[in-house]
Amino acid sequence: MLGRVFIDPDGSSWYPASKKVDEAVRESVMRLFTYPWHEWWDIPIVSKQAIFQDFKIMCFWLAKHDQAISIIFERHAAMSHQIAHIRRALTQAVALDSSSEEETESDEVGATP
Repeated sequence: MLGRVFIDPDGSSWYPASKKVDEAVRESVMRLFTYPWHEWWDIPIVSKQAIFQDFKIMCFWLAKHDQAISIIFERHAAMSHQIAHIRRALTQAVALDSSSEEETESDEVGATP
């Protein structure tokens, strides 16, 4: 993402609701998702603040909208956190599956006919 996206609060979301803003939320969560917390609400406030600060690098808004954008960000980040959690679990499952396939293949190679 080259430029920062200007956003305004718009009820329960922001305006403009764009893929760039959604990507910014997702990138911030994924980049700083360093521990497999099961729920967004389990993440320590310090980590959430770091994720929000990272989001601020990619998007900007008027200072008077800080609180509203923060609340909207929490909702969007909670959903992105779930996506990150699922991706991490799938990656681990694929890695485990690959390692078990390698073990099976190595067992077959050493087997006598």
